[in-house]
Amino acid sequence: MEFHPGFGDDFGAEADAAKEPTEPETPDDRIQALLDQGQEEFDRGDFQAAVDTWSRIYLIDAQHGEAERRIGQARRRRAEMDRAAEQHFYEAREAFEQKRLDDARALCEKVLKLQPQHLEAHDMLQRLETPAAPPPPPSAPPLAGEDDLFRDDFVPASMAPSAGGAAVPSVGPLAVPPREAERPARALRAKLPLPYIPLPWLGIGVAVVVLLLVAGFLLRGRVFSGGGGAVADALAESEQLAKQGRLQEAVQLLQSLQGQAEGEQANQVNQRVLEYQRRLKAKAAPQQVPDSKIVADALASGRRVKAMRLLRDGLARVPGDPELLKLQSEITSYSQAILALADGIGNRSWETIRNLAGQVLKEHPDDAEVRQIWAVATFNAAIQQLRKYQVAQGHGLLMELTKQSPDPEALRLQELAKSYLSRPADPRYQIFVSNVELRTLD
Repeated sequence: MEFHPGFGDDFGAEADAAKEPTEPETPDDRIQALLDQGQEEFDRGDFQAAVDTWSRIYLIDAQHGEAERRIGQARRRRAEMDRAAEQHFYEAREAFEQKRLDDARALCEKVLKLQPQHLEAHDMLQRLETPAAPPPPPSAPPLAGEDDLFRDDFVPASMAPSAGGAAVPSVGPLAVPPREAERPARALRAKLPLPYIPLPWLGIGVAVVVLLLVAGFLLRGRVFSGGGGAVADALAESEQLAKQGRLQEAVQLLQSLQGQAEGEQANQVNQRVLEYQRRLKAKAAPQQVPDSKIVADALASGRRVKAMRLLRDGLARVPGDPELLKLQSEITSYSQAILALADGIGNRSWETIRNLAGQVLKEHPDDAEVRQIWAVATFNAAIQQLRKYQVAQGHGLLMELTKQSPDPEALRLQELAKSYLSRPADPRYQIFVSNVELRTLD
């Protein structure tokens, strides 16, 4: 017997919830909260919501076995439900074609219980609710040779009441000759151009079609097209917004699709969001015009790459400035690779950056700035390899990085990559790697 709490119980539950902290204090508490939330969604049959909730556990513990088991169970249940819905709809369509309308209606209702958004089942049910009227039955000719335009053609002749109140059979001694019965029916069809579809139902059908078209336009085709096509359209639209300088709108558009994208498209959405956010920050930050004093200060603090980047900006504004050219000569005398390294940082080519930084470190192994640049570039290059499912290459880069410094995040990623060297990637790997943010350089 199911228990349904009353008003008093709800009020007590809300009071207890208000006393509890809004955020669990430890990772175990957060994991348990996600497990409970996903179980509630699973119990009410919302299997996709349960998968989404339990997948968030991987952001806390990438090796959580209970989350993996529950996600697999929810995916199986959802697949079973989808198969059952498709089987019912196949049977409904077969019943509809065979004119077994009651069976088709019952099967469509079963489909909608399993998948309330099943568009084809809604369409078939709409057709079943507004069937075309059958042809008018045979009837007696009107008196005085005139057509009776007010006779109800939708009532079968066998059910029409006679003068004495009894039904008049359609066969027998009182049956009307076929030619006499056809004459008033032809006259009625000639004077009523749409006798087969009742006008109120026709209006309702037109209104439904118009609403669907408007909704499809407002949702940019997401209702009528596949999720992958909607994500691809959003990526193209975000690129156009970014070219127009509307970076914030592009970020908001992509963030609205982060729950829908999967696989490589999810990686593209996340990378594009991070790129636009970085450009927004750079646009918001006030840009100082570099001059020889600022470059000299950076050079004096041992930040030669930073000085070269400032110097390049200054030469772009004031080509041939003698003070800047003098400082450039001083920096290149330290290492010829610094010039290319500064340009590479501007282009965010991480593999190129780490190779150039490695060349400088061979000449000056104690250069702290270049070593930091190499570490950031190596980390970002490893993440890019992991997002492309190049696990061996990414694992190798992380091993090289952790040998230089005990970076906790790099060590964690190295263990994750190691566990996938001998097995294919799964949703847990995809979710974890997609949510790792690339590191930035000043």
